[in-house]
Amino acid sequence: MKKISQKTLFILLFLIATLVILPTYVHAETSTSTINGKEIIWEYERDESNNIINFKCKNPEDLEGEITIPDSVTSIGYMAFYGCEGLTQITIPDSVTSIEDGAFGDCSGLTQITIPDSVTIIGDSVFSGCKGLTQITIPDSVTIIGDSAFSICRGLTQITIPDSVTSIGDYTFGFCRSLTQITIPDSVTSIGDGAFYECRGLTKITIPDSVTSIGQSAFHGCEGLTQITIPNSVTSIGEEAFDECDNLKIYCSKDSVADKFGEENNIERVYSDGSGAVSESKNNNSNEKEKASSNNLLLIGLVGIGAIVVVVIIVVILKKKNKK
Repeated sequence: MKKISQKTLFILLFLIATLVILPTYVHAETSTSTINGKEIIWEYERDESNNIINFKCKNPEDLEGEITIPDSVTSIGYMAFYGCEGLTQITIPDSVTSIEDGAFGDCSGLTQITIPDSVTIIGDSVFSGCKGLTQITIPDSVTIIGDSAFSICRGLTQITIPDSVTSIGDYTFGFCRSLTQITIPDSVTSIGDGAFYECRGLTKITIPDSVTSIGQSAFHGCEGLTQITIPNSVTSIGEEAFDECDNLKIYCSKDSVADKFGEENNIERVYSDGSGAVSESKNNNSNEKEKASSNNLLLIGLVGIGAIVVVVIIVVILKKKNKK
């Protein structure tokens, strides 16, 4: 049998690779439309089924008002509408299955958006900096919410995470300072680093039994947070998870990971004995504050007594001088 030369083998492999890659190759296309009197340039690609993918706006500074994405679009591209400050409302069709990273980042004028049930992935920083966004509904189809997806959405007041989502990424809701209510379903297993960083409006949170880890600085700076319930399923809590949550009480089981974390970080715990009764375990910080308060009172008392003694001495000296 005749041996195949290295050169011939290389050519064959190249041809095979070309045949495999060629059908999946896509190229960029552009089209234009007039919105509010301005010509908007759209860029996109097409997949094997002629569906439009990586759909994006090329001149976001000119885009204003309300827009509807065409039904043929299946994915909204990377930073597709980033910086569209004049965009106020957008309608996404059911054909869209993914919204890529930074797609609506810094769309400060955006106040309303509906995510269809077809979407399964919300990428990193998708709505980051959408300061005008006050409310958003995440459909049950979504399984992944990327890092910083809703960070710096300062107008966002409430949000519900559906049962389909298994993890909350790093800084997902970081700096959402108006957020007062959030519902975490039983499917979430991990809460990422800084997930609710400086969400100062939050007052009470219940972590579901499905969660096993809470990341570093997850609730850092949540000044209004007074109560958080942490189940025994949580086996790890990151450093500074509740830093600057000065009025916080952790509701947990005695000797649980949450209990030990609270003890180590001077956070008051409230225990449940299984029958519904609770008992409070004051933290070391509270004791230290009480000691400091007592010490301050003692110091004030001593200063007061000293001042009285000095006054008496001065009076006695003055009387002696007058007699002379």
